[in-house]
Amino acid sequence: MKKSKIKNPFYALLILVGVAFVVTASAYGVMTVRGTDRSLPESPQTGILGFMDRHGNWILTVEVVLLGVLTVAAMGTDQLDNSGPEERLSSSKTNHSQKGTET
Repeated sequence: MKKSKIKNPFYALLILVGVAFVVTASAYGVMTVRGTDRSLPESPQTGILGFMDRHGNWILTVEVVLLGVLTVAAMGTDQLDNSGPEERLSSSKTNHSQKGTET
């Protein structure tokens, strides 16, 4: 019976933080563009745009740091599986010895 490979837990976290980063960066961009539009009357921003005006830089910085840490963690644990070190070593040698033999 074939052993099932363990899924890397950092992939799901990367997707979640990546989606949050896209939403945050989009809201920050909208806030910035609306702030430069001189045709709109000068009024304090409320809702999510006001929140982004006050806390957007900090949130984007935290999300970029999280993306970096999770990316390194995902790459570092990418070789997690149920096989022992001997099986990983032998499969690695097999893969390297077969390179360039394809026709």
